[in-house]
Amino acid sequence: MLAQPAAGSASPPDSNTTKTKELQKAPAHPQAVVKVGECPVPAIDDTRGAHARDVSDRRYTNLWNRIRAGFRLPRMEGPRVARYEQWFANHPQYVDQMLQRANLYLYQIVQDVSKRNMPMEIALLPAIESAYSPDAYSRSAAIGLWQFEPSTGRLWGLKTNWWYSGERDIIASTNAALDFLQSLHNQFHSWNLALAAYNAGQGTIEAAIAHNQALGLGTHYRDLRLPQQTENYVPKLMAIVNIVRDPAKFGLTLHAIPNSPYFVRVNTGSQIDLSVIARLANMSLKQLYAINPGFTQMATAPNGPHTILVPVATKAALIEGLSQLPPQDRMQWARHVVVPGDTLDGIANEYGVSVAAIRSTNHIYSNFIRVGQNLLIPMAGRRLVVSRSQAAGQEEARGANAIYRVAPGDTLSGIASQYGVSVEAIRAANHIYGSLLAVGQRLVIPGAGQQGVVASAGGPRHNLIYQVAPGDTLYGIARQYGVSVAAIRSTNHIYGSLLAVGQRLVIPGAGQQGVVASAGGARQEVALSRSGSDRVRIIHRVRPGDTLWSIAQRYRVYVSQLERWNVLNAHDVLRLGQRILIWASPAMVPSAVARTRITE
Repeated sequence: MLAQPAAGSASPPDSNTTKTKELQKAPAHPQAVVKVGECPVPAIDDTRGAHARDVSDRRYTNLWNRIRAGFRLPRMEGPRVARYEQWFANHPQYVDQMLQRANLYLYQIVQDVSKRNMPMEIALLPAIESAYSPDAYSRSAAIGLWQFEPSTGRLWGLKTNWWYSGERDIIASTNAALDFLQSLHNQFHSWNLALAAYNAGQGTIEAAIAHNQALGLGTHYRDLRLPQQTENYVPKLMAIVNIVRDPAKFGLTLHAIPNSPYFVRVNTGSQIDLSVIARLANMSLKQLYAINPGFTQMATAPNGPHTILVPVATKAALIEGLSQLPPQDRMQWARHVVVPGDTLDGIANEYGVSVAAIRSTNHIYSNFIRVGQNLLIPMAGRRLVVSRSQAAGQEEARGANAIYRVAPGDTLSGIASQYGVSVEAIRAANHIYGSLLAVGQRLVIPGAGQQGVVASAGGPRHNLIYQVAPGDTLYGIARQYGVSVAAIRSTNHIYGSLLAVGQRLVIPGAGQQGVVASAGGARQEVALSRSGSDRVRIIHRVRPGDTLWSIAQRYRVYVSQLERWNVLNAHDVLRLGQRILIWASPAMVPSAVARTRITE
């Protein structure tokens, strides 16, 4: 188990406490006092009370009172305990922050401890293991609330894969830790020895007992010579216990925690992105992850289980939302088209996922992939790089520049025209002194990362001026603005279907329009007209990092709606500068020009 304090925690690394305005003293229980590090005391059986009756939940509204009533271990005093008590008393902010985290998990832990009829002091053990942080990670690679090392976790049934970490899972790790502690207690018949073994390993305690037996010495916890950290381990826990028993004595307060569940388990039915759950449950992704830290990729695994914890108050809304959620909106994926030179390792590195995840998602059982093959890349909860075009091979734009991978047939003049920059600018940015390009070569396109939509006031007829971008078609532009192809042709004297990048088109009768600035220096083009519906038309220009998922999240619509409004399908990719039509709530448009509404 834990051999070192959780990394990044203050010393001593022991707890976070939540303050309570009103304190009720628990019923008095006669308890022995052990003077650690002082004069010898008679041997005490610290398992007494193992068959004491359970405390009824209904007797307590404040969880702290229920915990105090369940204390059964003998009191412990002495220099070591006093040192830790003083440290906590001198660091009230540390204690307060620790117990704020405990507020989320403590009821569930108390329930599990109570069901096993274990001393309630055990429920406070995460205070000294992880300070109630499921993300705690020690120098010995111990993880989670209960600080399981991976090998120990496997022994006690904790499963770990690319999608999930049982060591971080609140319920799974608690049950495994309690199983482990019960086993240690059954072996050593002493909770103090069980706790010491949880910290140092049962082999260390067995060796210390054997050593004392060989010398004819006592074999109780206080008699053994143990590693210094382990000798401090139980006194540290008892310092927390003493503070919880009487916080006012140490100048601390514990905020009341309701003696009722904070979260409940919901079955989502199939794989789902945690950000979808957060949205349906009307909570932040950070809040949701805090009670579901076992989902390391921000989604449930493809093959399940698909249960997730949510606050009790959000359960009904989540279940209703899941019943109406289109299947294609449950997960976020990147779609990668294999090009010459691609390998599974390279693709995995590009997207920041594991090779195993790509294989399992695409049912690949070797390292063989073929050019032109479509791969689904699970990217739940992330902001993706813009997918590259199958024809042009566009890649991620970094900062104000775009990174372009040269495709067969590309020329400097063609690339410059596509991005609206000069050939000289591309040459200077890439130290090119001729015109030769190599297929697969990566070019920096200066300034392409902040290209904006050009729009101008429409004049008396409220027409919109639109600048043609790479990949635009008359049908797509007409679809975006809700006008006919014939109307655009007639207004602009176009007799075919060919458009030139940079060409300006008058969009007749597009209604009132304005340009709304957005984060990152990019711009959104907004076209508005009057109607009785609570929707506005927004034209979003694809920027580096955009995906249909991130755009849908930003404007609070579904991916399936974006696909329907823009005539896209599951295999389409986004291009830098591509226009995406969105029918959004007026609240999503912060400009005064967006107060007029139009029908969907």
